[in-house]
Amino acid sequence: MSKKKNKKKLTKQNEDDILICTKCNPKKFLKFNFSFTREISIPAHKDVKGLLEKIKFLSGEEYLKMVFKYRGNKQNFIEKIPLNIIKKDIPQGFRETYPPETNEKYDVFRIYSAGTPNGTANPRVIGMIKNTIFYIFYIDWEGKLYPHN
Repeated sequence: MSKKKNKKKLTKQNEDDILICTKCNPKKFLKFNFSFTREISIPAHKDVKGLLEKIKFLSGEEYLKMVFKYRGNKQNFIEKIPLNIIKKDIPQGFRETYPPETNEKYDVFRIYSAGTPNGTANPRVIGMIKNTIFYIFYIDWEGKLYPHN
């Protein structure tokens, strides 16, 4: 006897149906989303170049590998900051998509790896990582949104 395989065909019933691909990106690289970013002011061309180089570095390797490789290294990677430390609120649109979680913290990275360029504060990017997407809320060019240790 021949066995027939039971095949199912994925079809879209109507425009509201969403087909979710679960194996589209098996390697999870960190991605960046600026949709919740408020006021962006850019002080110098050098800082923008530094920001783009840092984004390229952070998205250049699988996220979990980078977590284990750079864990605890706030000079080169991402550090966690408690919510009550930052002087601004989480954007409301983000809260509609991602409700608060227990022990939730901001994710912060420095634009420059170490040191302070040109005698100014080391700019930092503040946001939250959800599902390997870094949602950027604020770019703290002058280092005034929270006290630095």
